[in-house]
Amino acid sequence: MSLPDCCYDYRDIEDEKTVIDECNECGCSIYVGQEYYEIKSEIVCCDCINFFKKTAEL
Repeated sequence: MSLPDCCYDYRDIEDEKTVIDECNECGCSIYVGQEYYEIKSEIVCCDCINFFKKTAEL
């Protein structure tokens, strides 16, 4: 068995992934196996969801 010399040989190549949807906020692709939020038929990626997170203050 031969292992690659570099860890970069293990990285995912976006062109080889299957796109299933698109974030309605930033427009980034959502790939198979990637987590996302669906809120009232809006698709939001995990990076964008933090934009909506607020802390209650007086």
